[in-house]
Amino acid sequence: MMMQPTVTPAPAQAQPLIERLYQLYLRDVTASNEATDAPAGYAAPYLARYWHDPACVPFLLSCETQIVGFALVGTNSRLHTTYDGHTCNALFVLRHVRRQGIGAAAAHTLFESFPGVWEISSHAANTPGCTFWRATVDRFTHGRYNEVWLQTTAWRGHVQSFSS
Repeated sequence: MMMQPTVTPAPAQAQPLIERLYQLYLRDVTASNEATDAPAGYAAPYLARYWHDPACVPFLLSCETQIVGFALVGTNSRLHTTYDGHTCNALFVLRHVRRQGIGAAAAHTLFESFPGVWEISSHAANTPGCTFWRATVDRFTHGRYNEVWLQTTAWRGHVQSFSS
């Protein structure tokens, strides 16, 4: 069953909630790559910019009246030094409502809300993330996207780029 989430910019008072959800996101990502869990509180310094930098926008995902996840949209390209486009730096859906189309629907809403160039990156060790993003971008663009493999000292994974 496909569930259509509501994707809304997160108000400042939602910062603690997104920080808690981000800990769950990190747990999922680190579990997929067999790394150790990030220390508690790791989210706070990274996420602070989403409430201070106008180029970064945090979103809450909800279905009916329940929060079911979050998304972080920014402008930090892995491929270009100067970049006039968008990135989805994190998208997380709570486990109990996964596999209902919420993540893909939320991603499509974000792509439509920010027209222009997009980059989506998935770390190679995050196999579920790579699979999700490749399918989501492919469906949204009808196969009209570019994918490159990027391996640097800071990153190893796929980067899809496309225009919305």
